[in-house]
Amino acid sequence: MPKAGTVPFALLASALAAVAHAGPLAPPPGPIAPSMKTLEQVEPRIPIGPDTTPGDPANSTYRITQPGSYYLTEDLVGEVDKIGILIEASDVTVDLRGFTLTGQPAVSLAWPAIYANFGRTNISVHDGTVVGWSGGGVFLDPDPLFDPGTARGEVRRLRVRDCGGDGIRCEQNSIVEDCVVAGCDGYGIRLTRDGGRVSRCLVIGSSLTGILTNIDSVVEMCTARENGTGGIGVGSRSVVVGCTAENNGGPGSAGISVGIGCSVRDCVSSSNNDQGLRIAGDSTVTGCVSRNNGGEGYVDQTGVGSFEGIVFDKCIAYQNGEEGFNLQQSAQLSACIANQNTLCGFLVEDGSTLTRCTSTDNAQCGITALDALRLSGCVVAGNGTGGVIAGQYCSVEGTLVRANMGDGLELGAGATVRNCEIISNTGNGIDGSSGMLIDACTVELNGLRGIDGTEDCRILNCLVRDNVDSGIHVSSYAYISGNQVITNGGDVGEAGIRVFEGCRVESNMLKGNFRGVRMDDNRNVVVRNTFILNGGPQLEDVNMNNQNAPAPVTLLGADSWANIEH
Repeated sequence: MPKAGTVPFALLASALAAVAHAGPLAPPPGPIAPSMKTLEQVEPRIPIGPDTTPGDPANSTYRITQPGSYYLTEDLVGEVDKIGILIEASDVTVDLRGFTLTGQPAVSLAWPAIYANFGRTNISVHDGTVVGWSGGGVFLDPDPLFDPGTARGEVRRLRVRDCGGDGIRCEQNSIVEDCVVAGCDGYGIRLTRDGGRVSRCLVIGSSLTGILTNIDSVVEMCTARENGTGGIGVGSRSVVVGCTAENNGGPGSAGISVGIGCSVRDCVSSSNNDQGLRIAGDSTVTGCVSRNNGGEGYVDQTGVGSFEGIVFDKCIAYQNGEEGFNLQQSAQLSACIANQNTLCGFLVEDGSTLTRCTSTDNAQCGITALDALRLSGCVVAGNGTGGVIAGQYCSVEGTLVRANMGDGLELGAGATVRNCEIISNTGNGIDGSSGMLIDACTVELNGLRGIDGTEDCRILNCLVRDNVDSGIHVSSYAYISGNQVITNGGDVGEAGIRVFEGCRVESNMLKGNFRGVRMDDNRNVVVRNTFILNGGPQLEDVNMNNQNAPAPVTLLGADSWANIEH
């Protein structure tokens, strides 16, 4: 063991060997070269200024002619009749670095603040403010009608206000993100060709449409307010998601307007001068709200053509100045709500389908449709001029129609009504036509007749009670069976069941009606019915005129046969 204070020989030898193999300590001959990178090497950008990007005396303050990354070093005050920054090269990035470009009133030519010349591509402008340019804000699309223009432009984090033309205008496949555009005398943001995207932008007070794009575009999480001819408009096959349009437009405009084959999701359109959402065929609308607009909440702009109907899911139309939903043929709506609109809640054309929809407290009819309506699981209540008015060959199933002013259901020929509740409407509960089938429905407390039909109707297994006039009233060749008809017909001449010619009334229970059955014409058959305490002062269970066949019946209560006339 080594003594204290001594160094072991092996350790000492190792240290000496390391010293022997070290490099020379003296510096090499000659001047010392720098080892750090230059600023241009770290960030190879070019300042925008009179020395690096001199303008064209005829048309621009600054002019970029080579690809590269450029940045502004101070605020720019525009010159009369000149572009602020003219871009005449592709593959250019312009960083405004938070500075402001301020325009001057035009004398002869109105130019925008930033302008990309014909055919330039891959241009990006970001992080600054543009104010008061008479020709517009940022144009990466110099000639949208006659030139292919600037493709793949990018505009991010700009504030553009009080410009004389469009605020931001780009070409195909361009991106505009996180911008604010206010008070421009044109479109707020405009993508003139297909494939663009506008995200998280706010556009206020443009004289034309706030955001306008072409086909195959996306507008997401944007707000458009107080723009002159509409809030947001997109071309066919586009997507609008999470957007808000408020207080936009004049007559004929819309808060949000989309072309054919679009998807609109989770948007709000409110307090616009005319329509809330204007949609074309083959489109889908999901989770949207349209409220307090001067015209329709939702309107179909498809026009003539072989397009499929619009599909709506979980949409709301509230307090609009015309219909809540005004749609063309083959519309499909599920879980939608129309409430307190000035005209009808839903106005749809042939072949439309409403499933689990609600139409309440609209000033006119709850649902108005043409032929072949399909209505299932809906609620129609408290509307001003009727519950449901529809044409021929309609189907209504599992629907509550309650407390509407006028008829509950008013349907054309060949209608089918199953498992519905028709309650407390001021007119007829069901006002039908020929060939109608009504099965397993509750029809009660209506202000006129419970069920009113014409010829060839079938009324089966219904509960019909407490209607002011007749419970069931049909004209000819009807089949009425398995119904419970109770306390109907308070007016003189009415009855639980009233028929005219060639009807068969079979296996019904009639109780407490003004009359049980009244037959006003020939060749009717009444068979296997049960009568309980029908009749007012005359205690009439069956009242027959002309040549009718009183087949066996069961009479409970007062002896009413003396009152039969035939």
